[in-house]
Amino acid sequence: QQYLDQQLVDVTVVVQGQVFKVHKSVLAAHSPVFARMFSLDMKESNQNRVTIEDCQPSAFEALLKWLYLEEVEGIEQVHYELLPLADKYDIDALKRICERSLSDAISVENAIKTLRLADLHRASFLKKKSLHFIKTCVPEIAKTEDWPSLVSDSKLFEEVVLVLGSLVKTLIG
Repeated sequence: QQYLDQQLVDVTVVVQGQVFKVHKSVLAAHSPVFARMFSLDMKESNQNRVTIEDCQPSAFEALLKWLYLEEVEGIEQVHYELLPLADKYDIDALKRICERSLSDAISVENAIKTLRLADLHRASFLKKKSLHFIKTCVPEIAKTEDWPSLVSDSKLFEEVVLVLGSLVKTLIG
């Protein structure tokens, strides 16, 4: 109910110019990062204003919807942007929801993008699912425009090769 009626808001969050009036207590209850931000002598706490430039307003709005209502309807429209937010603000439950949503949406076209996202944001479940998908569809994925960039990323490509190596071992017995 707090999210809808906006009563007693005590902090303003500005995301790429869009203003969200919210409650510190709600942000802090779900995020240790926000809790530290508001409890320590930081400018965000003193000014009651947080500026976020590294996400889209639609993704932050989805984050707020989850924090206030635990509603994830339509998450598939913002899950690529929401996972980094959940990771940045250390909101594990939302991060797991995003990982599951993204893993359900893996395709030949987005498998490498999804793997990179999982690797960057320490999303182990999603990374495992991405590697498994790549293993099962490597001939098709190798034809995508993202393949050369994966090959040039020695760390990630090594992980793909290790997964493919286990496939070869399975095939030759």
